[in-house]
Amino acid sequence: MSRAVTKDVYNDAGEFAGSVILVAYVDDILMCSSSKQAEELVVQAISRVVPTKTTGQVLTGAQGGGHLQFIGRLIERPSGEDCLMMSVSATYLDSTFAEFQVVKGSSAVPDFCSFGEDGRSISEAEAYTRFRKALGRLLWMSQVRMDLKVWLSLLGSQQASPVAATETALRAVLRFLKSDSCVVLRFPTRSTLVEHDPGPMKVFLHMVCDASHAPYRFNKRKGISGQAIFFERSLIRGISKQQQATSLSSCESELYSMQQTAQDAVSLGKIASRILYGIGEAKQDTLVDMQVESDSSSAIQLVKGIDVPRKSRHIEIRLLWLRGYVESGQINLKHHPGITNMSDIFTKCLGSQLFYRHRLALGFEQREFPTDVIAMLFGGWDVEGSGVSATG
Repeated sequence: MSRAVTKDVYNDAGEFAGSVILVAYVDDILMCSSSKQAEELVVQAISRVVPTKTTGQVLTGAQGGGHLQFIGRLIERPSGEDCLMMSVSATYLDSTFAEFQVVKGSSAVPDFCSFGEDGRSISEAEAYTRFRKALGRLLWMSQVRMDLKVWLSLLGSQQASPVAATETALRAVLRFLKSDSCVVLRFPTRSTLVEHDPGPMKVFLHMVCDASHAPYRFNKRKGISGQAIFFERSLIRGISKQQQATSLSSCESELYSMQQTAQDAVSLGKIASRILYGIGEAKQDTLVDMQVESDSSSAIQLVKGIDVPRKSRHIEIRLLWLRGYVESGQINLKHHPGITNMSDIFTKCLGSQLFYRHRLALGFEQREFPTDVIAMLFGGWDVEGSGVSATG
């Protein structure tokens, strides 16, 4: 069980010492403070009740940065930089690699279409248990490595009765991760495609969504929704989810994704607003401004339209809910060109070039990402115009 608390801290003389945000998980505490004095006062107060031990510290970039580990996540800041980076240990999957005898890695991005035809069942109990265990470890890892979401969503749809093709796909994912273990999620992303409204005392969320209509036969042609939600240009939510309702067109699939993205953003906006209010950077009950971007012009026109077309009456409730937020001004719908729609990474198995390009825009980086590699990924594009800048 975890809980987050935001508090102002005062010293014994009643003077304001600073603000702190505490995130507690069982007996682990992650604290973010605006001053050294506030941090020390909180640690002293906790130490009077239970023994405490500081296991890591991240300072400002000017003070040298630092690193720490919290419930398996590595959080670090390089010296001289203002960004934060989050990752999991490069050795996290070593036991899984050993169980599946994965020795060599592969830079080839898995393509599940080529694995979906072998319908032989995994009959051995040991193989089934091994599959479930590996999938569970990967799902935990994907809370940081959100670029893996669509693969794990497809694998999870086969969890009840995995077949030989499912295990082949899992092995392909493990081989890819064997050579892709040094990836970090950077806060904020370097991409200029992600916007941030710097207005005072405001809360702004930028969302990009996409959907695939009936992409795969092995998952019974269910549509797949994808979304990326950014707060202060940092990826806070990346989702790949198979749609439970059967869509009759690509426009309908896009509308399902758009509505689900907006619904999730409403909840996340309340959390962000509460945290900012707690540290004095937003007013109480501040309305959250949300910008939703989609590459489906037809879905956007449907939401903004006055009349619901007869063929779309069965999606009227979702449509009216989203339209209400648009008309109130809380949600701004905007068209985003499909070629740079980074949420496409959550809706289908992409080729290597598109996969790495969208992943970089989301904020996922190798610890060292040379300029010539970025130039190769963008195939002669203007790197600045594509919303990505090099680090070296």
